[in-house]
Amino acid sequence: MTEQLAEELEYAKKLEERAHRLRMAMLSDLEFMAGIQAGYEAEQRGETISLEDLDRELGWA
Repeated sequence: MTEQLAEELEYAKKLEERAHRLRMAMLSDLEFMAGIQAGYEAEQRGETISLEDLDRELGWA
């Protein structure tokens, strides 16, 4: 029984690691899309936006 529990615990740890990597990938994609949106909005206002300004606008700097 102890061996089975150890195997299940190891499997649960692997699932947790995979879920963490997936969350990080999704966050990265959302940040990228937010950057594109902010750049598009600046362009619509007739402005150009530097990467530094974009970082500040999105709260990353």
